[in-house]
Amino acid sequence: MGIPMENRADVTRQGDSNCGLAAVIDGVLESAQGQDEVAIRDLLEAFSGRSYGPLLMVPGLAMATPLGAIPGVPIVFGVLAAWVGLQLLVGRSQPWVPGWMVNRSIDREQVVRRLKSARPWCQRVDRWIRRRWVWVVQSPMVQVVGLVAVGMGASTIPLAVVPWGVTAPGIALCLLGLGLMAQDGVAVGVGTGLGLLTLGMMLRLV
Repeated sequence: MGIPMENRADVTRQGDSNCGLAAVIDGVLESAQGQDEVAIRDLLEAFSGRSYGPLLMVPGLAMATPLGAIPGVPIVFGVLAAWVGLQLLVGRSQPWVPGWMVNRSIDREQVVRRLKSARPWCQRVDRWIRRRWVWVVQSPMVQVVGLVAVGMGASTIPLAVVPWGVTAPGIALCLLGLGLMAQDGVAVGVGTGLGLLTLGMMLRLV
């Protein structure tokens, strides 16, 4: 069984002032209370009402923060981001995540410790986010976001073996997801640019 998320129309609605990276971390920490392990399903269900945005931002946050240093985490979240990006690219109205992707669990202590260390930096990013350039987060431009997300997710497979190699793709996904949630076209543009730059550098090294 998979997890269906809300209709993509939510992506283009009025931005939410509580949809920042720090709010995501707070939600993850809250959902982790009283558990020995944190399932990816728990992380996503806490933000399912915001559709594609958190489905890109949560994987990006996992890769961009010290959480991405846990073996196996970047690839799991990278596959998830690529799958979500593909659905956004083809214009699927309701994103769907297969159960095998979200039933994996991560040790709670590692999740809490690493996310708490990243929270102050995320708060600084949140101060920069605001609703602007809304046309960038609407169709057909939003399909470009899906394409970049696919590339960033796929890039984690070769980059996972490089120390902090998934940081740039993670930051790009964070900006894409956060931009969709807050209707910040500038954040989406910066995330897209960083994603394309990362892919370009990878291709030059091949």
